[in-house]
Amino acid sequence: MPDYHPSSSIRSSSRFGAAALGLMTLCLLAVSAPAALVNVSNVSSDTNGGYALVNESGSFLSDPPAKIFIGGFGSFTSISAITAAFSNNFATLASDFDSIADVTLETDSVEGIQGIHDSSTSGDPSSVEGRDVAIWISTTGDYTQASGEHLIYVTNRYFLPDGPPPVPEQTYAVFLRPFSDGGNGAVAVGGFNEYFFDFNEGAGSQAAFNTIAIPEPGSVLPLTLVGAAGFVFYLRKHARGSGVRG
Repeated sequence: MPDYHPSSSIRSSSRFGAAALGLMTLCLLAVSAPAALVNVSNVSSDTNGGYALVNESGSFLSDPPAKIFIGGFGSFTSISAITAAFSNNFATLASDFDSIADVTLETDSVEGIQGIHDSSTSGDPSSVEGRDVAIWISTTGDYTQASGEHLIYVTNRYFLPDGPPPVPEQTYAVFLRPFSDGGNGAVAVGGFNEYFFDFNEGAGSQAAFNTIAIPEPGSVLPLTLVGAAGFVFYLRKHARGSGVRG
């Protein structure tokens, strides 16, 4: 008759229990991990066209290398500060931007129409809680490279902390549109209304957002063409100090 060792059985059960507990803990951590789902779209509110993304010469941004980075600024909390830093202190501006996710530009999001973008991506918002949701578009695929062209759009919504687990992802939207068509932010770096495209979807000719390069010293190139109504709305939001969940 084989020997029976209760202590061995107990140790084996303990190891199994510890492994099961560890696996359960990992699952709980995965479920409760902070997350933000961000949608970036330049499709018009009635979906019959869009506000194209183009470079400084008016050509559609290529995919790749162009890329959209999603995150928020730490020290640069105003449109004017971001605009000034872009031309005067680019490296500092880039290091101040915390990117939590990125997504490539799409050329086929709406019936294969080039220049239209509409996609979602997720990231961990822990490092940007309380900051305005912003996107940084770079033509090089790396927003820290000063050699490329850039577009920075800052929304009037900010990243919220996650609630107690289990919680769903916080969701946010970046609508690259004029405020008259449901836009929810302002251009800090780049241009709008310089180029127009007709996507033959019934909306007629619509304006585009364009990237720009860092101006040469002494250049009088305007860095931003923000609509007055949109900018006033943005300032009012900050004056109220209230957050808006996407």
